[in-house]
Amino acid sequence: MKKLIPKLFLILVFVGIIFYVKDYIDKRTYQFKDEVNVNLTNFYVKNDYKGVTNINKLLDTYDNNDTKRKEIQSYCYSIVGSWFTYLDEKYVCNKTNLNSCKAQLAEFQDLNAKLVKLYSYKSSKGYTVITSSSFTSLKNQADKKIKDLEAVVKSNSYSNPKTSEEIREDKCNKSTDCENCKDGICKCYYTSGGVREELTCNKDIEDK
Repeated sequence: MKKLIPKLFLILVFVGIIFYVKDYIDKRTYQFKDEVNVNLTNFYVKNDYKGVTNINKLLDTYDNNDTKRKEIQSYCYSIVGSWFTYLDEKYVCNKTNLNSCKAQLAEFQDLNAKLVKLYSYKSSKGYTVITSSSFTSLKNQADKKIKDLEAVVKSNSYSNPKTSEEIREDKCNKSTDCENCKDGICKCYYTSGGVREELTCNKDIEDK
């Protein structure tokens, strides 16, 4: 019986070492990108804050591994930054497309609020999904973009593109070659760039 105790102890120590080594290797080689992608996407698209909590727990796991933790935070920063790039390229905001500018402003304001919310969540050990410097960089860029868009929306020099009906009316006003008028409705022709276009126009002229 006395001989079994040392052997049992050695076996338990050996098993413990195996589990420790396995846990160490798993942490060193864990591919976190898929998990982070899914969790951040759910946060952005569905306002699912559980994903942020999951990432914070992952950061806590690497409390003693600054390199791995910073790698995760850097990857999160690249994903969050891509959201702002996406919105920047999603809309064509110019002087003849005011509605697009308004829509872009609303989405940037919403994303800016999400950024603040994302950064406000801290892990039990005080880690955030992105570092403070990354947050500050994105926040400054977002604030500037929002300020610029707010100025655009308030500007009198921006307008919306003409509707198809407004374009037709403009062509009718410029057309002089009209025929087959009845009750103020005529068949008219508008020519631009050598192309002749037939239109149905309201014309205050005598029937003929």
